[in-house]
Amino acid sequence: MRTMTQRQALDQLPDDSMVKKIMLHILNTPKPDFTELDRQIDEEEEKWLASLDETTRRRVLATPSS
Repeated sequence: MRTMTQRQALDQLPDDSMVKKIMLHILNTPKPDFTELDRQIDEEEEKWLASLDETTRRRVLATPSS
C-alpha cells in the first residue's frame, strides 16, 4: 500500500473544501524562529539566579523543572 504525503492527500480534496483551505494555510504559514526569544529568556534567568543568595540558588537549581 502506498502512503501519501500531506500535500498529496490535500490534492485529493475538492478546491472548495474548508479542510483543504485551512490545511494549506497552516502548511504555507512560515514557522516562527524563537532563537532570539530563547536567548533573552536565558539571559533573564541567569540574572535572576545571580540575584539569589547561595542557599536559595541551590534550592532552585535542585528543583526539577516542569
